[in-house]
This record gives sequence, structure tokens and C-alpha cells, in this order.
Amino acid sequence: MWTKCRSSLQRALSNPLRKSLLTCKMANRVQFSESTESIPRSRSSSTASTALLSDSATRYSIDYDERTVIKAEERLRKLHGVNRAGHHGPFKRESLNFKIMDNGPLRQWYIRSTKWGNAQRLTAKWLIYLIIGITVGMAAWALRAIIEPLYQFKLEKTNEYLKRGEILTAFFVYWGINAAYVTISAVAVILGGPLAGGSGIPEVKGYLNGVRIPGLVNLKTFVGKFISIVFSFASCLALGPEGPMIHIGSALGAGLSAAKSKTLRIRLPKIFERLRSDREQRDFISSGAAAGVAAAFGAPVGGVLFAIEETSSFWSRELTWRTLFGCTVAALMVNMVLLIRGGTIVAGSGLVSFGISRNALFRSQEFLAFALLGVLGGILGAAFVHLNSAINRFRRDHLSNMPHW
Repeated sequence: MWTKCRSSLQRALSNPLRKSLLTCKMANRVQFSESTESIPRSRSSSTASTALLSDSATRYSIDYDERTVIKAEERLRKLHGVNRAGHHGPFKRESLNFKIMDNGPLRQWYIRSTKWGNAQRLTAKWLIYLIIGITVGMAAWALRAIIEPLYQFKLEKTNEYLKRGEILTAFFVYWGINAAYVTISAVAVILGGPLAGGSGIPEVKGYLNGVRIPGLVNLKTFVGKFISIVFSFASCLALGPEGPMIHIGSALGAGLSAAKSKTLRIRLPKIFERLRSDREQRDFISSGAAAGVAAAFGAPVGGVLFAIEETSSFWSRELTWRTLFGCTVAALMVNMVLLIRGGTIVAGSGLVSFGISRNALFRSQEFLAFALLGVLGGILGAAFVHLNSAINRFRRDHLSNMPHW
């Protein structure tokens, strides 16, 4: 029997389509506990998994859907301690699976799907992108609304002693409040984890390129990041909320689309099961990162371009329109809240103000200066790229064989 199992494993691994077919056949109401009891534990997990696949394929008819296939495949691997790559080890250390499921049974299931069901799934995705844009915009406004009173409190306390002429006391008050803010920020990072520190952009880029980073977009990291950036920015450190907003937007995109939280132990109904795959989460995280840029700078198109050029390596035409929609909603939400609270859209767009005035706009004679500035920027950019490439070639050709210290 085990000889047949080994040969079945070899055939399944050599042909991805056959492996998918076996998985789909196994996924139909397989009783895992009864099936695994008949497989000796002394054999390897991969052989046992293949035996279970083959045995289930002969005893059950094909009646499946995509959620059942994904759920059954994950549960089978967890039972035998085998990850997606076929190696033993925890699931936290494997790469993300961005491959598109494509096999005969799955195509038949798509054919049987009604147009109403497809319309419902498409509408649900657009609705989630809308919710992501709204929540990211509100998060950006909340960030600014909390920072401003903290900053004003520090200035008011300092000015009280300056008006009395106590300059040395005012200095220590200003320094003490800043030190308290920095301490709170550091404690937030300690409690939230290492991923709560820094901008989070390199980690988000790695995740979107297939590197699984445990805890990157969970609630604990999100809260730690939010509190840390609030108090560190209020302490006048050399940083800003623009970079962390990308990480915050990514966390919101992942959490809202998956509708679950391990920290709060919440998992909403199975309607969100299809949106919890690595491929779907990748798209929602990309859109959340772009919405973070749009909310920070008030630039929806800039958020989309940032996601395309800097963060994501997997993109599609549909994702472009959905991301633009979410970025537009995020930017509008920030501007609407600022306008309601007494600000102006021109001077208070996003979290960054470039000091644009309605009373002192540019004149037509200045277009030539703008054009020359663009030409100079292009020349300097090309020179930087050329110099960077030359340095990398020099390091590869002359420094790669040098002994390491």
C-alpha cells in the first residue's frame, strides 16, 4: 500500500493539475479524524497526506466549491505539519501563496456560478474598498486631531513660564514634556511589538512581494503604531505621520477585508472566507497602503502611483480602478472632516500642508521657471540612476571577491 502511496505522491507533485484534482476530490466532506487514524504516524507527513488524498478520491464523489477546497487543504496540512511548499515547519515561516487556482473542477464550479452570485461578489469587493477608504481617511483625521492638542498643550505650558521671565524653567518644562511624549511612544512600541516602530514601508513592501511577516497587519501592531506616531510626532522628533500612514492603511485594509482578529478573537461569517486568501489579501493591503498615501498628502492619483511603482509587484487593471476609488474616498473624507471642523481644503489638505495660499498664486511668466525646474530635476534624476548603476557594477566586479571582515 505504501508503495502505491509513494508513486501517487510522485505523480501528484510532478503534475500540478493532477495535484489540484486530487485536492478537489478530497475536499468533499472528508472526515479527517477517521481518515487519519488509518494512516500510520511513522510514515512521513507528505506520504500520509498523499495516502489520504488518494483514499478520499476513491471513496467520495466530486461536489466542491472554492472555499471548501481551500479550507480542507489548509486543515490537512496543519494535521500533518506540512506547509504549502511541502516542507515540515510552522506556517508562520513560509512565503505567501499568490498563485491563481486553475483546474478543471474549479472552472466547472465557475461555470455553474450564476451571474447574480458573481455580481454579489463584485459588489462586496467594491463595498470593502469603500469602507477601507472611509476608515483610512478617518484614521488620518484622528491622527491629526490628537496631535494638535498635545502640541498646543506643550506650547501653552512653556509660554506660561516665558511670560514670567523664567527662561530656564520654561526650557526644562519644554524638555520634560517632550521626554514624556517620547517615553509614551517607546512604551507603545515595546507593547505593540517591533513592527510598531519605524515607518513600516519596507515591511509592507516585503509582504506584498510574497514574504510572510507574522504580526505585520494585526490589531496589536496597528494600535502600537498609531499611539507611537502620535506621541513621537508631538514631541517634535525628526519624523512625520506620512510613512506610518502607509502601514496603518495596510493594516486597515487587511483587517476590514478579512473580517477577523486574532487579538479580539473575532471571526465573522463564512461570506468573508474567499477574501482571506493570500491573493485577495494582497490586493486589499495594496489598496490600503495607497489610501494611506492619499489621506496623508491629499493626492488620490499619487497614492495609486505609489502603490504601483513602490510597493506592489502584482497588479491588475481591475485593482487600479478599485484602488483609485478607495484613495479618492480617503482623501475626500479627510478634507470633508477638516472643512467641517473649520479648516480649508486648499491649506489643510491631508496631513501635510505645503503653505499654498489662495491670494498669492503663480503668474503666467513663471511657467518658464517651472519648466526649467522640471528639466533640472530630470537631469539630476538620470545622473543619480546612472551613478548608482555604475557603483553597483563596480562593487560586483571588484569587491565581490574580497574577504569578509
